[in-house]
Amino acid sequence: YAADRAADRFIDADARADRDADSLAARALDLRDHRGRRGLAQVVQRDPRALLRQLEDGIVESVTREFESACGPYLANYRDFRLATVELDDLISMDLSPTLCKALASLNAQIHGMCASLPLASLRRIGQRIATAIDDLLYSRLVRRATFSSGGVRQFVRDVGALAALFVSLSAQPHSALRQLHESCQLLVLP
Repeated sequence: YAADRAADRFIDADARADRDADSLAARALDLRDHRGRRGLAQVVQRDPRALLRQLEDGIVESVTREFESACGPYLANYRDFRLATVELDDLISMDLSPTLCKALASLNAQIHGMCASLPLASLRRIGQRIATAIDDLLYSRLVRRATFSSGGVRQFVRDVGALAALFVSLSAQPHSALRQLHESCQLLVLP
């Protein structure tokens, strides 16, 4: 997983940033390439926070890009929400949209990998940014374009609920991380 590799690099860089400046300077000399360019340790020594931000940006971009790719069929079938009907059995137990399952499974695996390998502070920052990116993606490419029947509303609310459940480990209030989707669901459910 890309997030696991990025998290490993993040943890290594974080550990290096905690070491004293003399140790980092000595490592910088060893990390120079044959053309004399600066090594990674010099970059970490100069601005460890910039490296941390860069690694977090890479993780967020990787996870959101993978989610968007896996979510393509779900977004392409936005017309299905207009045509969905409500069956009596659907009211009892509604399943997730089949086209969203792959995207949710991928996101779930990425989140579990991040939870296992990232420090809590980074995990919270990254989780919020991923949730915001997914919120913007689904709001702009699905909610704003789709017309919902009552069955479509129920299906969409079920899908958003499953998505929000993935962010429970990253946020105390997962619905606040998916603010636009949560508010859309509240409005769509109104009689």
